[in-house]
Amino acid sequence: MVGLLESELSRALPGLARSGAQTPAPPIRVAVNADSLATWFMPAFAAFSAADSALLDIVLDDQDHTADWLRQGQVLAAVTGTPEPVQGCKSSYLGHLRYAATASPAYIKRYFSEGVNPVSLAAAPSLIFNVKDRLQEKWLDQHLGQPLQPPMHRLPSSHGFVEATLRGIGWGMNPVDWVAEHLQSGALVELMPGQYVDIALYWQHTRLAMQQLQRLTEQVRAATAGKLLQKP
Repeated sequence: MVGLLESELSRALPGLARSGAQTPAPPIRVAVNADSLATWFMPAFAAFSAADSALLDIVLDDQDHTADWLRQGQVLAAVTGTPEPVQGCKSSYLGHLRYAATASPAYIKRYFSEGVNPVSLAAAPSLIFNVKDRLQEKWLDQHLGQPLQPPMHRLPSSHGFVEATLRGIGWGMNPVDWVAEHLQSGALVELMPGQYVDIALYWQHTRLAMQQLQRLTEQVRAATAGKLLQKP
């Protein structure tokens, strides 16, 4: 963090810089959840990189845990599910990422021929990203009103998650916009059509006056416009 501030000061006041080659600024470290990185964050990354020489160091973690990286001082900004600002940080609402429980038609025929209900869901293998992933639990509780512990494959890859769903390995929670073409073509179907889980996302960043961080914030906000569901 100190290195970034020194580098920014050198660019703003070149007369203060020592003669000779300048030490490269350390990258801006940012914590992002995997589905945001796979869907909307990459355009923000690209736009920032095209306009600024600063490098980014992306750390992946669940949106319910990225704020911990801020609390520990390990990142300067984070995409998080935590609305309350971490001490020394600003927090702004980005929108909701909408998820649907999806599976392949062959998988539906194999495991849900008698319907999607607590009995069939308790036996049908599901997909989770890692032990921190609670999306399936939220969907089951929200739309069935009871906790279940279905068998679970762990697959820590957003792209792999979609492919595994397409191949009938398990049912999984996928961002609706990301699998829209598969849903439209019939390659994937919703277990319960129209029954979603909407995850609120926030952008938190340090209050330190850093122009590069402000420019990154602007690109993040631009990238989420029209991509995330806006709720009051």
